[in-house]
Amino acid sequence: MALPHRILPLLLRRGGAAQSGPLQLRRLSRPTRSLATAPPPTAPREPFADLNPPKDDTPPRLARPIGLANPPRSGDNTGVDPRTWAQRRDDFVNWDKHLAKRADLSRQFSKSYFADFAHISTRHKGKSFVSPPTLFKATKALFFPNLIGRTLADRTPQDTTAVLEGHVSVVAVFSTAWAQLQCATFLTDLETTVTPVQRVDINVEQNPIKAALVKLFVPWIRRRLPAVQHARYFIVQKGLDDETMQRMGFWNGRVGYVYLLDWDCRIRWAGSGNAGVEEKSALVRGVMKLQDEWRRMEAERPVKKKEEGKQEQKRNVDDDDDDF
Repeated sequence: MALPHRILPLLLRRGGAAQSGPLQLRRLSRPTRSLATAPPPTAPREPFADLNPPKDDTPPRLARPIGLANPPRSGDNTGVDPRTWAQRRDDFVNWDKHLAKRADLSRQFSKSYFADFAHISTRHKGKSFVSPPTLFKATKALFFPNLIGRTLADRTPQDTTAVLEGHVSVVAVFSTAWAQLQCATFLTDLETTVTPVQRVDINVEQNPIKAALVKLFVPWIRRRLPAVQHARYFIVQKGLDDETMQRMGFWNGRVGYVYLLDWDCRIRWAGSGNAGVEEKSALVRGVMKLQDEWRRMEAERPVKKKEEGKQEQKRNVDDDDDDF
């Protein structure tokens, strides 16, 4: 016999193992809720709000010197292994060097090709850091590395150190046309407000296919630049490893970077991405200050040479008196 629909919500429960007798029926009581204790209505939520949280992509200010600890030397960072076959064999069977090389290869393979693109925001256009308002002190500043590459004036590899030493230089480092336009934003006010300063362009093309394309466009690049700039435009393919890039602040290969170097190849100021108004002013002030220091050093150099000559002459006279 089927149960009526009125007692469908009833559940059967047996009293227990110790009890005996007919089955007992019990009605489940529904929880009641008073209208006075009803929860307040929740505010409508924007769809997918948790999937895209707001990110603070403001680049930090460059507060410490960047660069290498040792001064650059001509012939460094050639990209060619100078070891002999005997040294390579010894390194191949060295377990510690094998582990270090394996860790380096693992780090390179774990880096995605689109890692640099992921750090380019629509707001700051890939800016890695905000430039400092003043120059780094000469006693604290680090060195710009030596790079080797062909120039627009000569196909044979040339050292950047030979061009940078003894001059106040503004160096633009880029690897794409977009990055080159970013570097140009720093140089607009510089060319019209201060005395001429040496400008050096370094086009980094580590991809062999892209490097071949750049070589095809060398005549077009040569026509766009003045003749005095041809020997200062470098195309670098080898020698710039990840460690050197990290130390010199070249943190994103798709972004342009500008460095202000003194006559000892020290990085006294740096900028990245598109230039801001304050960054342009800071670069102009830095160039003017370094140029004043260089002129003062050049003016004091003949006086020092003259004093050294007098001391050398007096020392020779004293030696002649001692002979008598």
